[in-house]
Amino acid sequence: MSEPQIPDALPLVLRPSRAGTIAAFVAGILFLLFAIFPLAVGNVLVSLFCFALAAVGLFAGVMVVLPKRSELRLDDQGLQVVSPVKSWKAGWSEIESFGVENVPMGRRGRGPVIKVVYRDGFEKSHAAETPLGKALGVDEHYVVTGYGNLHAEQLCALLSRFRERYGT
Repeated sequence: MSEPQIPDALPLVLRPSRAGTIAAFVAGILFLLFAIFPLAVGNVLVSLFCFALAAVGLFAGVMVVLPKRSELRLDDQGLQVVSPVKSWKAGWSEIESFGVENVPMGRRGRGPVIKVVYRDGFEKSHAAETPLGKALGVDEHYVVTGYGNLHAEQLCALLSRFRERYGT
């Protein structure tokens, strides 16, 4: 497994995983097709629910494909997570370290994320404060994996190299 390096030309823009994009489109299309059957037999409520799930999947897929709608940007100043739900930034000088952590995802599963550990004094400015931010689980202490099709350990190593080079 080769470790990604810091390129000479910045910013480095990492797009989300292609597998996740394909999964969002496939799920959206499957729910769209499935919604037709309950509608045909007159079960409008089930059909509307399936159409809503299809819309979510297709929206997620489209947002990932559109430029500058979903990406991780790394430069000499810091990192920026761009997402349809919430975009946020953190400067390298604010960050103490990065680490791979497994967090609950879904009902029974756990998945890896990159944990951002902030230096003293910066922790509170990156905490979710609004009820909507807390409910959506938008937390500036975690970077989801898969950007640039990198595994959790590869992405963590790349972020750590950026912090070591530029975070003084």
